[in-house]
Amino acid sequence: GGRQSGGGDAPPAAADPARRSVARRPLQFLHIPKNAGTFVEDLGRANGAKWGRYLEGAFENDADGNLIGDPYTQALSDGSNCTVYHTPVQLLGDGWNPYKGADVFCITRHPYERAISEYQYVCRNPRVQTAWAEVKRPEPHKLWLDPPCSAEGLNRFVQGAMELMKRGLKHIDDCHHVAQAEYIWDARGERMCQHVIPMDENLTANVVALMEASGYAVRAREVPRSQSVGCHSLTPDDLWASTRQLLREVYADDFRLLGFAA
Repeated sequence: GGRQSGGGDAPPAAADPARRSVARRPLQFLHIPKNAGTFVEDLGRANGAKWGRYLEGAFENDADGNLIGDPYTQALSDGSNCTVYHTPVQLLGDGWNPYKGADVFCITRHPYERAISEYQYVCRNPRVQTAWAEVKRPEPHKLWLDPPCSAEGLNRFVQGAMELMKRGLKHIDDCHHVAQAEYIWDARGERMCQHVIPMDENLTANVVALMEASGYAVRAREVPRSQSVGCHSLTPDDLWASTRQLLREVYADDFRLLGFAA
């Protein structure tokens, strides 16, 4: 495949005098939306790592380091703007880029599960519904959610979003629908995320193991997960055949390069 990273193209660390004393590159987390990113950011924060929304330059902070206001955003070519820490690395501007020189990890999940998670997230959050409909799409579009938390609403919402993606509006809804492969590889096939961890029952253990290998003394292995209220019953079985076909089309690279079964 053209997107595999070459193993021998980087000079040894000792070749660069400035890096000779640094045994390892800092571990950095690349937040692919709807893939347990908030949980991983909180796990990092509990163990002294600043990732995602806690990164310098991601959010306004008060004097105590608490997040205030809205996150900083990146303007993108389709007229959308995305939160900086949801934006694929190759689309970041010249300024803010915490991934340069870092050892980057990210989380992946099956595109069907990810699409359902997005619908559930929007259904549960009226504020997000307003933002997606009025701010996070270049022109206002109706969000098809109704009936809320239903199979019909799920399929309407996903099909509506995928049709916009096919029209070239790839970064709508705060980059929540961007293909996972676009975070992991750039347009030239260079690897942006060195460690790809699947979102499964071993997620916490695998993130902790990577942190420990990077020199973190991990003391907090459990952090409170955001408690989502309602809208839990939907599964991939609720996706219509036509919806699955659209997802396979829009996310062809994810299915092919990340090995997901259709």
